[in-house]
Amino acid sequence: MNKYRFLVPVFLLFLLTSCMSDDGQSQDGDDQVAEEIKKITWEEIPLPEGKTAVNFAVSNDGRYLFYTTISNNYIYRYDVVEKKEIKLYGDLSTMGASFVHVLDGKLYMITYHDNKSYFSVSEDNGNTITRNLVATFVPFAPQTAFVRADFNRLFRMNDGTLLFPHFTNSTSQVNEISISTDGGKTWTKKNSGIVFIHASQGNRLFATPGNWQGDFGIGASGGGLHYSDNKGDTWTKSDLKYSPQAVDREGNLIGADNSQLQRLKGNKWTIYEWDGNFPFAEKLSNVSSGGTVTQRISDIEFDQSNNLYLLSSKTGGQGSAIYKTKLN
Repeated sequence: MNKYRFLVPVFLLFLLTSCMSDDGQSQDGDDQVAEEIKKITWEEIPLPEGKTAVNFAVSNDGRYLFYTTISNNYIYRYDVVEKKEIKLYGDLSTMGASFVHVLDGKLYMITYHDNKSYFSVSEDNGNTITRNLVATFVPFAPQTAFVRADFNRLFRMNDGTLLFPHFTNSTSQVNEISISTDGGKTWTKKNSGIVFIHASQGNRLFATPGNWQGDFGIGASGGGLHYSDNKGDTWTKSDLKYSPQAVDREGNLIGADNSQLQRLKGNKWTIYEWDGNFPFAEKLSNVSSGGTVTQRISDIEFDQSNNLYLLSSKTGGQGSAIYKTKLN
């Protein structure tokens, strides 16, 4: 009997592994670990009067919020403690949208001006900024610039590679992503079957096809969540129950839906709901207007204490407040 004892844990491990898909989810769908529903409350962090943010980032310590505005595309830093705002970067952000990201404590800024795109980096929360000219947009020529980018995601792979889903308001660019291996100084482009990339977990990218319209999973054939483990070279259909829109500081996938957040920790989804009808957690959606595909995606950020920040408003859509909570 003792000679078979070691086979028991091996068999159990094999049985568990056989029930899992490539992206860590049970293939049995409804047979997954039962979801737990928890209630959360929100703390509102109002922006200065008259400011409406279109995307934002938060410093590691949670003291500073960085955001771009809808009126002039300038980039601002707001001190949550002292309640003071300063303009960080405004001379080069008067055309197209500007974007801010904080990854590994560094502030990254994407701006566009005079048909030129810039990628800037700060290691001290914007006190000093290194500006890198990416390229100049030349009509009817191969594009290397961020041509009026229409997307607010930037990812850092485990090897330090920066990946920018280059989903622009030019329909000819929909299959390109931009990649930098030197911290954003220089960029190359490559084609990718999917560029509506909305979350990364380590080296795994999660995306949905860019040619569908409407809410997540509805629309053209080939829709639904996909993942890639080779920087977008190839994609595999995912069976995750919820589509991730962010990854927290512990590496857990975070999904968002109307008045609901979802977190995948291990193989268990936890659902977070709250009283009232705001803030709004938005679904992934792609809207076509006049031949231009525009993304609608929740802007969710985390500080080093794993507090969650969500850009929203009291009336739906993007707005004038950032909300803070903790997913325990």
